[in-house]
Amino acid sequence: MPGPAGPVKMRSAAAAFPPEVDPAMAEQFAFYSQTYDALPDREMGTLAGKAKLSVENTADGRRFTYRWRDLTVTVNEMPAQQLPAHLDGFCGYVRHIYKGQPDARGEQILDRIRYTRLVAGAVIEPGRDAERRAEALVGSMANGLDALLFFGSALYDKNVQLILAPDGSFDENADVLGPVAAMIEDRVQVELPPREPSQATPSQEARYRRVLAELQRRKVPTLSYPLFIDDDAATTLREPGEVARRLLVLAAVTYLADGGDRPEARQRIDRHNLWPAVTAEERQLLDSATTDPDLARKLLWRLEGLWVLAWALKGLDLPWPAKFCDVPRLIQAVKGCEAQADFVESAALRPKADILDALQLTLLQHWAIRDAFVHQRAIPADLDWTGGAEMMPVRACPATGVVAERHHALNWLVRFGDADWDQVDTPT
Repeated sequence: MPGPAGPVKMRSAAAAFPPEVDPAMAEQFAFYSQTYDALPDREMGTLAGKAKLSVENTADGRRFTYRWRDLTVTVNEMPAQQLPAHLDGFCGYVRHIYKGQPDARGEQILDRIRYTRLVAGAVIEPGRDAERRAEALVGSMANGLDALLFFGSALYDKNVQLILAPDGSFDENADVLGPVAAMIEDRVQVELPPREPSQATPSQEARYRRVLAELQRRKVPTLSYPLFIDDDAATTLREPGEVARRLLVLAAVTYLADGGDRPEARQRIDRHNLWPAVTAEERQLLDSATTDPDLARKLLWRLEGLWVLAWALKGLDLPWPAKFCDVPRLIQAVKGCEAQADFVESAALRPKADILDALQLTLLQHWAIRDAFVHQRAIPADLDWTGGAEMMPVRACPATGVVAERHHALNWLVRFGDADWDQVDTPT
């Protein structure tokens, strides 16, 4: 995956490296770059100098090995799938240094870690050399990647000035935020008013644990604290008949949005007397003489919400959002509903607990997607960080739209904000 435009300019570090932790042992450095998704091949090649360079792809990512007669430096690129769990652990380490209460400077360090897009490790064997070849290579990488450097349990900026030591000490001149300063300069921080902490019910706790187990199995990034949905007793679902009518409306609207015949779409609404259930946005598509392509694209995505409604009415399953829904299968299920004369009157929903389980899972999936978007990190195409799926930008990932539409439909089902279909919000 490419980094930003322009080549990486590898140059030597401006400050001397800290002393070796143990001169008798191989040294390890880690680079945390917030500006690059991958080590740049050409620039990594220029670092070799008189060393012999080999590049290989391994199960654990790419490896660059620089060999001199008496010295070896190995640089390993961490696979993008492993980043979320690794960065979460790194943030935990920093919080531990602050005894769980980071100050403003500590929060800046955590911000920088969260924005990391590339982690690479360097191993120097048997240790630093008198000619400082290893230091030159490591320093050039730190500068070229504009990286946060981790060595000897301490964090340094690209010029090897101390950002944070294990005892909490630091160099006042160290560049804490690095390139992240420009990324967040326009960010608006909202201070929420203090409120009494609410105690989760046993049902909420149990639901969260069930869902979290599935997310952990797939190594999906999660918040460091629980993000609960409303308790069963506090939730009132939509009436089954209302859900059935919404399904039939969506079926006609998505049919038209996908290039279907406008008179036929309108007849499907007329046939079941559904006009009172049509939203303003949907009516705009159905009533227009010509189709607005942007509106059609937006409403075509509602196929994913249509699948959720069919699932809620016991017509389909709700698989992991690894790809777009199976449209032919969805169309067959909808045809069966439309052919049933008493479909609206006889409609019945799944148990409330099943719907809330699906909402809890979808909420946390959506959080992971938005977290990756904010911090400019790629996500797996199938939203499974344990597999070999292609890593891609959030905007290009199919799971992004699938999860957003599922979240919209599920929030409507549970009357989130008591909002009408067009106005349903999906906060995370």
